[in-house]
Amino acid sequence: LARELQNVYFYDMSILLKNEVLDESINPMDAVNRDKYGNTFTVVLNTFAPEDAFPEEFDRKNVVPNINWILEKKVVLIFTAIHFLHILLGYTCFFYVGYDEQNYNKIFQLTNTLNTSIGGFRNIRFQKYLQGKIEDSYKLDKLTGFYNRMGFFRAYDTLIERLKRTRGTLTVALADLDNLKYINDNFGHSEGDRAICAVANALRRTCEDAIFCRFGGDEMLAVMETSDDEAVIRERLNMHMEEFNRRGNTPYPFSASLGVYITDDLENMDFEKLLVRADELMYAEKKKKKIEEERSNNARRIKKESV
Repeated sequence: LARELQNVYFYDMSILLKNEVLDESINPMDAVNRDKYGNTFTVVLNTFAPEDAFPEEFDRKNVVPNINWILEKKVVLIFTAIHFLHILLGYTCFFYVGYDEQNYNKIFQLTNTLNTSIGGFRNIRFQKYLQGKIEDSYKLDKLTGFYNRMGFFRAYDTLIERLKRTRGTLTVALADLDNLKYINDNFGHSEGDRAICAVANALRRTCEDAIFCRFGGDEMLAVMETSDDEAVIRERLNMHMEEFNRRGNTPYPFSASLGVYITDDLENMDFEKLLVRADELMYAEKKKKKIEEERSNNARRIKKESV
């Protein structure tokens, strides 16, 4: 739009749009954004700037770019709202340093054209937004935001092909929430969901730039290329879980067992084998925790009986 207008413009003007008009992560039909201008706009056209200057963010309190220079010219500023279906999208400002009555009479025509074109762009973006949400519903887990199995395998295959070309090392980290049944039975399933999300968040913060999947009810999987060894990954995960214990104010001790498997033999290792190796390591840690817990309980019982 800016490029085309710069090629044919016959007036001095600026076009500023609300940021959410261009932000593909925002639902264009969100009622919260319909009637309010934000503090920051996007300039899509300023006839006194070069073509490659757009789009750029702009503080709305300055009204339009080059405002001081324009006011020094002592010209009239004509503002029109850009809107579509009664939804505010932005505004234009016309100012004629060299006045031409014919151009002045075209303000109404140009404004209507902008309303239609930008409104149509917004509708197309809304269609893409809905399409993306539909696709996400098929590949993302609603509780954690991780991939479900369907979405995960597509991303996993892409990662493996890249690592085979670069001869990279693959790390598989499988985290499993401890004592989920105890949490659900004693504190409710909503608390169980909270604990599952806490494991997911801890794993996300531990394994940056990974592909994440909620692989089972309380099993969270991270697959990535990293130079970190198993001890470093485990230490970071424990640190984030301890932070949740401090801040979460839960009536139960929160923990997860972790299995980390690292390999560079990708030609002879399919995903099921990788998962089995990580699963074995995770359950070995879980078993070790239970043995230590039993020893601790026995020690407390013996001490109590001796007293």
